[in-house]
Amino acid sequence: MNYKHNIEDLHTLRTSFHEFCGFFMSQTYSVLYCLGRVFVFNRNIKYIVEIGTGQGGLTLFFGVNMLARGGKVISFDISRPLPQWFVAKKKFPIKFYQLDVFGEEAAEIVENFIKEVPKDEKLLIFCDGGNKPKEMLKYSKMLRPGDFIMAHDWMKEIWEFNVKDMPYLEYYEQNMFDTHKTRVLSMKRKLEN
Repeated sequence: MNYKHNIEDLHTLRTSFHEFCGFFMSQTYSVLYCLGRVFVFNRNIKYIVEIGTGQGGLTLFFGVNMLARGGKVISFDISRPLPQWFVAKKKFPIKFYQLDVFGEEAAEIVENFIKEVPKDEKLLIFCDGGNKPKEMLKYSKMLRPGDFIMAHDWMKEIWEFNVKDMPYLEYYEQNMFDTHKTRVLSMKRKLEN
């Protein structure tokens, strides 16, 4: 077996070795680093909505972090992860919904989840489903001031012109995400004056 890798493997999906807790992620390891930094500097992020569970590696990363801080994760996908993922997720505060995020039921679940968030705590929505611009536009409107929203495949499936329809958002630590080649758009709901 060839174990030769270089530092670029942390930043690209050239290889199929991007896993967390044994479950594949559609993101690179550099995304975990950047998200970890966001969590360190925003200890009040205790609620996460993930759109696009995929095989569940990133979901478990979110679950580990929320377990450590007493938070919760809800994750949506139109497909189900592997059966062994459901065994693993039992150890973490993760609730999975097999729903279309553009349907009324999913929107209602997210709205109710956001109502649970205490005023001094924050929410992060991570968009990585099949239509990131539409996901961001729909769910960013639900954010409270100071809450976060991110989207995977920045400058590949979601572009600056998509964000122009969301003037209530501002970039958050985008330079860090770009420097580490994460392809993640990172934004925050502007604080109201």
